[in-house]
Amino acid sequence: MTPEILVVIGTIGISVLTVVAIIVAPVIALNVLRKADEDREWKNRKLFVFKTLMSNRSTRLNPAFVQALNMIDIEFTAASEKGIHDAWKKLLDYYNDWGGKTPEQRKVDENWDFERATSLLAELLVKMGKQLGYDFDKVYIKKACFRKG
Repeated sequence: MTPEILVVIGTIGISVLTVVAIIVAPVIALNVLRKADEDREWKNRKLFVFKTLMSNRSTRLNPAFVQALNMIDIEFTAASEKGIHDAWKKLLDYYNDWGGKTPEQRKVDENWDFERATSLLAELLVKMGKQLGYDFDKVYIKKACFRKG
């Protein structure tokens, strides 16, 4: 092959690659952008659950608090979030046991039950916070919130 033919083949090759890049690059960019948006939305939903629980932790019968607890199973599904799931299962199990007590049992165990539930909730919130980039400890979560009365 002569040098002129090699130059023509090279020029055609570069032209084809340029056209392919012009077509493919925007598609790749859109996919990268969509993935980043999905990741951001996923994190925002997790943050919403966490912030709702944190802001309503002193009013646990608040519908927003209960709804946020029920969202844990939906929003925290990654393998790295198993600790959150385990802490939620412990708290849910405890709430179910507590709810199954007779009125007499509730009177006798009232302070202990509340403290145990508070401790389990704090454990859950610490794990959720760590996953989301917050560094709260159990004492802060238990004590650092406004309580009416």
